[in-house]
Amino acid sequence: MTKEEMKETLKEVQKKVLLSYDEEKIKEFLKILKKPIPENPVVFWIGIHKWICNLPDFTDEEKKFSRRLLKEYNFSESITETGKPFNARDYLL
Repeated sequence: MTKEEMKETLKEVQKKVLLSYDEEKIKEFLKILKKPIPENPVVFWIGIHKWICNLPDFTDEEKKFSRRLLKEYNFSESITETGKPFNARDYLL
């Protein structure tokens, strides 16, 4: 398997895990990526929905639920980290 094929496989896994909305699967995936996991469940889920909205490989239909939820609770789709723009490359596979 080439590096590009592995990258594509990981993107597919990422999509499947995130769109499962299964908290344990998502947390395991974040551990694999060595990404921090917020202790606060609201922060965790808002972060997941923002992540989904900012991934270019997700279709508008796949982002629809996350966009609606964020809007309903007055959160933007935008992701910033300590005032700096979110670098999607940190989370893209």
